[in-house]
Amino acid sequence: MDYNGNAANVNRLLDVTEKLSVTPDIVKKHSYFYLIFDLGSKEAVVDACKIYGEAFGAEKTSEETFPDMPDYLGININIFGLGIFMQSNERPAGGNNCCCIHFSEEKELRKAYDVLTREGTEYSLNTDWGWTPLSALVRDKFNNGWLLCV
Repeated sequence: MDYNGNAANVNRLLDVTEKLSVTPDIVKKHSYFYLIFDLGSKEAVVDACKIYGEAFGAEKTSEETFPDMPDYLGININIFGLGIFMQSNERPAGGNNCCCIHFSEEKELRKAYDVLTREGTEYSLNTDWGWTPLSALVRDKFNNGWLLCV
């Protein structure tokens, strides 16, 4: 930076240089919990991301691929603060997962139910459970189980 009689420019340069020379504080990572859904194919992972986005307002938080594994795709989503990692792999798709989502409003439950049952394999709407006025059990097209309640 050229000095042209204005000390502010030199002082600014010295301030920036000093900040760059400081070692940044190390931020400790917090522990967290997430679920893993094995969905079989890359197409199923992309489709599940879309369907869960529509059903629950899930947000995609990251995506990973590996050059040496052309059939692999992993996508992280966030549903109401819970992370779900969906991946394509050689294991059988779904079937071991059961997620419970407690909605604050019946219309949210019904929307999710409608979306998940479009191609679901098993589903039922229940009104006779004592702890909730409305619930639903759904096994979606990816063979993932959902307990939805209000």
